[in-house]
Amino acid sequence: MGEVYRAARGPDASPVAVKVIKPRFALERTAVRRFLHEARAAAEIEHEHLLGVIDTGEADGIPYLVMPYVEGRTLEQRLRAGETLTVEEANRMAAEVGSGLDALHAHGLVHRDIKASNIIFRTDGSAVLMDFGLAKGSGYSVLTTPGQLVGTLDYMAPELIRDQPATPSSDLYALGCVVYESLCGHPPFAGAGIFAVGMGHLERQPGDPCAGRADAAPGYGQAVLAALAKDPQARPVTAREYADRLTTAAHAPA
Repeated sequence: MGEVYRAARGPDASPVAVKVIKPRFALERTAVRRFLHEARAAAEIEHEHLLGVIDTGEADGIPYLVMPYVEGRTLEQRLRAGETLTVEEANRMAAEVGSGLDALHAHGLVHRDIKASNIIFRTDGSAVLMDFGLAKGSGYSVLTTPGQLVGTLDYMAPELIRDQPATPSSDLYALGCVVYESLCGHPPFAGAGIFAVGMGHLERQPGDPCAGRADAAPGYGQAVLAALAKDPQARPVTAREYADRLTTAAHAPA
């Protein structure tokens, strides 16, 4: 829905990222509302691992958002280049993105679109969660219709496929899918058609994301899969709890 450009801002020409709604969506009321909704959600909370919004505006009838510029690559870009993360890198990403998620959840917001393309790594290796266009909170008007799936299927919790409300637990499921993908290069049920992916989330157990990895302790793969439980009540309660499980499992003796 949006395109992002690097720009210079202020007297010192400091670099920023400017997100502009694509022209084909500029006349669609719901698209514009969702675009501006991102600005409101991102402005509600400040956190070092959440990409906020500095400013908003409109030029020639086209709304835009001004965000901090992050020098680095997204997880999706790294995976497309043939890279997977080490266990330590995956743990760090889960802890950092998870801390941002917990802050969102404590503020009454659910992200609803956690995926590899929405996580960017700074040059120092730290991870930042982006894109609040689908974020949902009690103070927001509904921008979808009943029965409409919102999010990205590769990362979608079973309860969302069943048209149940998005919750912090469904964000945790998506984070688990991202950690899984970061280790083996693909989401849990990728490589099949849309129907098969959906049924995988609903009924199948994912394979071990650490199969064949020499840097993973024996129980680490199961710790990754803890966030992918079909029952939301069986998942870790918070992202912090999930990240702690990963760290503990990674350093467990053989």
